[in-house]
Amino acid sequence: MDTPRAVRDTGRVLGPGSWRTVVLVLGALLAGACGSSASTRRPLPSRAPARGASTAADMAPPVATVTARLFPPEAFETLRPGTVVSSADLGQQVFADSRHGFALASVYYGTYPAVTVDGGRTWQIDGPFLPIPAAAAPPAVRYPGVAGPTTYFASGGQDGITVVDATPDAGRHWWQALLPGGVVYVGAFEGELTAIIASPTGNAPGARVTFWAYRSRTGRRWTYASTVNSPR
Repeated sequence: MDTPRAVRDTGRVLGPGSWRTVVLVLGALLAGACGSSASTRRPLPSRAPARGASTAADMAPPVATVTARLFPPEAFETLRPGTVVSSADLGQQVFADSRHGFALASVYYGTYPAVTVDGGRTWQIDGPFLPIPAAAAPPAVRYPGVAGPTTYFASGGQDGITVVDATPDAGRHWWQALLPGGVVYVGAFEGELTAIIASPTGNAPGARVTFWAYRSRTGRRWTYASTVNSPR
């Protein structure tokens, strides 16, 4: 299932309104994408599930809370916070206001969070080394976002896991959360971080795709908030 481009803009800080509207809109977008993709494929012959096989109804409910882990001090030692980096080393840049911005910097074969407090004229490292894809490592983060002048985050995912690295205090502490589903959208809404993930039920042939919404104020503790089912 390809994620529509519109729902992957993690740099947007969504405006006023019910956050549940975001869940419904994203669910509709993903359901439409799934339907469009499925309509071009040859239908599979229907058959009863094998004895003992899991069905959508058997899938575990969403985890109520997910607690992030704190990046250890040694993660900050590879390239120390305050190190100046060139704008040429940055990917997408997102801004909380006219002065405070955030981006991911690719330097010394690694990815690091970088910030600006002067509108993008200068940038500096403001956090730990963020893992790159590896067999025993969490998925790499690729999409930066901001929830305010001192709260920013980066997200990514693979193999049915969504990872969100976040700081609520301008880089003094960084937290990494692993959410139990494929990444659909991670953004900021009404001062909170919001993640929409595709639940594992979407992996079962013919199963209804289910989207789970998680919210967090700081990135340290994520709470399940809502479920949206796509039409069959």
